[in-house]
Amino acid sequence: MTRIELALAASVIALGAFVFVQARAVPPRAGAASDAGPLADSASGRASAPAVAGVHADLAVDTLYSDLPAPVRDLPAIRRQLQAADGVTYIGDMLRGSDSTLARWPDRRQRRIRVWVQPQSLVADWLPEYVSHARSAFERWELVGLPLGFDFVADSAAAEVHVTWVDHFAIDTRIGNTHRVHDQHWWIVDGDIAVATHTVTGRALAPAVIRTTTLHEVGHLLGLGHTSDTTSVMAASSHGVTELSGADLATVRLLYSIPPGSVR
Repeated sequence: MTRIELALAASVIALGAFVFVQARAVPPRAGAASDAGPLADSASGRASAPAVAGVHADLAVDTLYSDLPAPVRDLPAIRRQLQAADGVTYIGDMLRGSDSTLARWPDRRQRRIRVWVQPQSLVADWLPEYVSHARSAFERWELVGLPLGFDFVADSAAAEVHVTWVDHFAIDTRIGNTHRVHDQHWWIVDGDIAVATHTVTGRALAPAVIRTTTLHEVGHLLGLGHTSDTTSVMAASSHGVTELSGADLATVRLLYSIPPGSVR
């Protein structure tokens, strides 16, 4: 092999190593965006200010074929209903961010959605109360009165939704991430949520922040997108909101009053 050939081979190997390292640095199902992140309590060093997941990319979406029936859709009536809700909901923000398509779970009043929350973790600074705070986020959304409910299960293999804990998201300052799966009709059929115990800078997150983060991510799981309304828990970045706003409630109720799919 000539000197030039040796140099080219070395360059290829170095490039391959760089790509491998970069790929390993990206957590599974993570997008690429940022969040302002919570503030740290000066006494304990534990992040205590409420925070939610990152801007535009704390949601990853996949499609999976299912045997669910196609929804019955009256597009003119759907458009009139959406127009009537303008100014009351942030459905317009969602449509602009989803190519004018809406996704939601089918009616699950009887066969409730099975959720598994990771009961323990070796992640640094993980606290047992994180589990109850995550569960309370699901319970809060259930109180909205949607045509579905959640059951918490002890067997992860029996669950449709999994909530797991990670130390932090290395590629940006998110502290939560949702992976949502819908079928060919835009019925949501599956999903996973990952919640970090630290900010990207290493500050530990307080239980109240875990609940607010999970509240935001469950909103994504239900079909909600981000909003520019900073008073809502579904705002794209943290503004200290700890509870569902009137717009959150109105938007998710509207979403579950119409069939899924494109509104073009």
